[in-house]
Amino acid sequence: MLQKSILQKIRHYACFTGLFLLLLAAPPAVYAQLQDNIYLIDETAIKNVDIIQIDSKKIKYLSKSGKDQALNSRQVIMAFNAQGRYLVFPGNEAQIASFFSAEKELPKADLIVTLSEQVIPGSISTEDALQVNFDDLATKEKSKKISTAELAAIIYKDGSHKLFTSPSQASSILTSLSEKISATRLTTYDRTEPPAQLVSSTAAVAATPSAPPVLKEAEPVLNATLHELKTDSVAAVAPAPEESEVPHNPLEIDHALYSRKALQKTEDLSTYLAVISSKSTAMAEVDKAVEMAVRLFINEDAQVEVSSKAGRTRHKIRAYLTKLKLLKYDKVEIHWTDISYVSDLKKGVDGNYYGIITLQQRFNGFLDGQLVYSDLTEKNVEVMVKAYQKEVDGERQEMWDVFLSDIGVVVTKFE
Repeated sequence: MLQKSILQKIRHYACFTGLFLLLLAAPPAVYAQLQDNIYLIDETAIKNVDIIQIDSKKIKYLSKSGKDQALNSRQVIMAFNAQGRYLVFPGNEAQIASFFSAEKELPKADLIVTLSEQVIPGSISTEDALQVNFDDLATKEKSKKISTAELAAIIYKDGSHKLFTSPSQASSILTSLSEKISATRLTTYDRTEPPAQLVSSTAAVAATPSAPPVLKEAEPVLNATLHELKTDSVAAVAPAPEESEVPHNPLEIDHALYSRKALQKTEDLSTYLAVISSKSTAMAEVDKAVEMAVRLFINEDAQVEVSSKAGRTRHKIRAYLTKLKLLKYDKVEIHWTDISYVSDLKKGVDGNYYGIITLQQRFNGFLDGQLVYSDLTEKNVEVMVKAYQKEVDGERQEMWDVFLSDIGVVVTKFE
């Protein structure tokens, strides 16, 4: 929506310029419709526009300035409109028609879309950089919590939306869930109290059969609620399932699933680093982010190597995160890019399996609004797949999960 100050400027200059004709052609109601977003293949976004036409070659939209603009459709990943409908490019004629549907009905609930490809119809009460609190309207469970690191997107009941991952990853997940989202967005949910005999969500999950040939993946560490984290407790850091090692059976694991989980945990760490390094984040939220970041690692002995013009040093993960939040810059920016390469698993001498993720880290430090330090570092993130046995409903089951381990510097370019 156009900012009030911009509207005031437009009204002021309209008295003296040719914008008067534009305002006659496009009344104020048009500007209230500038709520569409366009996401590009370079992962940037053009926000608060009015999309007016889409075909196989181009997408036309009305910009904030009131001018007609056009983009080559090949530049676009995805578009969202003001009713919370989305179109992943290239869309077919039916999908484009649905995007421009004359039906302006908004979603009946806040649609919480997770990275594990779930669609949860909810009523969100509060949210911050780390956590979303909501009532689950499908199961009628009150006051549930979910980490933002587990989310791909939220489509709010007012038609707005928010992405919690890259547009490319979000578009892939939204494509897979398109039918489910379409069915869920207009479903009306009874908001009465749940019946006394309602089966808990934990029991429902436990009753779901799993694929027999492959070890079950571990319950996500990030499902822990933030209030359960204790800054003075090592036990709250590393996951400690009731486990026994699996010494004899060879580890059977889907490589694609391993890659997805390894990349996701690396991206989760990137999200927490951004929260921890931001000088605008409340200290309480920073402390929560530190705890959540530490939980991604196999244990607190995992080390992070950092480089500077004075040389390289290594820090245990908690010490590294603590140092990061105390840096003497007015503003710090940390961006992880090219998080893509995941090596094959190799068995270590300890019997566990290890892989490597290669990425680039951009670090910028500002003082008095000026960039005073910048570097680009290629890093290797070691990940470990840990197999264990856990008792579920009285039975010992073989499970596995992926954890981050040591992070090393390959090369640093100082700028």
